[in-house]
Amino acid sequence: MKKLAIYFVLGISISLISCSNDESNDSPENGNLMTLKKAVIISSNTAGHYSKRIVYYSDNKAFADTTFDAQNQWYTRRVISTEGNIKKYTSYTTDGSSDVSQIEGYDTQGKLISRHTSPANNAISFTYVYNPDNTITSVMHNDINNQTSNYRKYYKNSNGIIYKELDILTNKERIITFQGDKPISISDGTTSITFNYFPNPKPSNLLRTPTELNNSILIANDLQKLGREGNFYPQEINNSENTYETIFNGFNYKMSEKHTYVNQNSPNVTSTYETTYFYN
Repeated sequence: MKKLAIYFVLGISISLISCSNDESNDSPENGNLMTLKKAVIISSNTAGHYSKRIVYYSDNKAFADTTFDAQNQWYTRRVISTEGNIKKYTSYTTDGSSDVSQIEGYDTQGKLISRHTSPANNAISFTYVYNPDNTITSVMHNDINNQTSNYRKYYKNSNGIIYKELDILTNKERIITFQGDKPISISDGTTSITFNYFPNPKPSNLLRTPTELNNSILIANDLQKLGREGNFYPQEINNSENTYETIFNGFNYKMSEKHTYVNQNSPNVTSTYETTYFYN
């Protein structure tokens, strides 16, 4: 526990996305690869919310964070620890208490096979069954009422990436449309979400494998993760509902970004997330 305390100014996964720069460069050669060490994210909205999160990374993956209020006083810290094929998310508060908010289990190939949230988050757990027909079934279990049900079914394309989701509870489908290997829209037959991207290619050490892309979708129960946090830098999502202004360096790494989200439903609140990135 003392070792964990050393890393308290920490960081968990960062879902904020990218912003604007007209310059486009080829992917960097190995000698120009950079490693993300820290990100500082300032969040605010028109309803008066303000927070600052400092996120720390190892091998370009977040391992901990600390969140501060408007008076620059920290109020929550989180650490991601890995023991074998188990990943734990532990949250700490100012009174010294801690709570394991989520536990994820992976197989030897790195595929997500289980996920469990703490009682504070309704004690919901999921298991993921990888079927012979190239689909994944998400099974939900409620630890409180001891009820188990099939929740979602995901379909993978020929590249091994999830492209379709079936909500088993409502029998509603959502499908990703690709342009080459780039996801450009998600539709449920009635509404659609569109994605536009910067021309800047992501450096090779930031690209995610099909398994990693699928894991992010399964953890969030959301196909949008593929467009938001996949292998392309988003510039605009859903016709200006989300816009990104990004400054890239000469090797196509993000140096700073401003993500603006306009809630088009009630309450009509505009949120901004301004991020500065630090590399080795």
